[in-house]
Amino acid sequence: DVSAKSDARRDKRAAERASKQRCYACRGMGHSAKDCPSGLNAEITGKETVGICFRCGSTEHTLARCRKAAKRNDEGEEQLPYATCFICSQKGHLSSKCPKGRGVYPSGGSCRLCSSTEHLVKDCPLSIRKSGKGAAELGLAAICGADTGGPSATGGVQHTESLGADEDDFHHFSRQRSDVERDRLQEHRNKVSRAPQEKGKKSAKVIAF
Repeated sequence: DVSAKSDARRDKRAAERASKQRCYACRGMGHSAKDCPSGLNAEITGKETVGICFRCGSTEHTLARCRKAAKRNDEGEEQLPYATCFICSQKGHLSSKCPKGRGVYPSGGSCRLCSSTEHLVKDCPLSIRKSGKGAAELGLAAICGADTGGPSATGGVQHTESLGADEDDFHHFSRQRSDVERDRLQEHRNKVSRAPQEKGKKSAKVIAF
């Protein structure tokens, strides 16, 4: 049946999206913060606020469809008085913007290219594989020589030496990108070297006598 196959494909895509979703409450994968099974329930977080517009409080539409003008704070971030954070249980901001949260870095650190805690370095808009002149210019504005001092996404040690007298922000950003690419290449080599061993294990047969 064509309809059944279409529904099956839709369900499969939805399951794939869910498996890649990160929970900002427990930092686990496969669910959102509002569905977190780690005890962050309605008694703690006010789960009843889920399903309303975080900007105006309406239950007739979501934030994406709200026509009310957005109000922003001094930092330029939108104020969401009806949102409930699943990390600190306070109202006024989402868990992705919680000052107490560490995003996808629960053990500390941040993206080595832009210092964000909302994505891994491999997913950074300034990543080398997505880089170009525009990315380099954006990188200078984003990091301005910022240094997180944390470990790299692949477990390598991050270089944190201070900038020299004849080294500007552009050189620093280029060096950061080179470090990331070197770590990424090493990770790829490790995977390639492990592949024959894993293949050998799968192909081994046990013959009973």
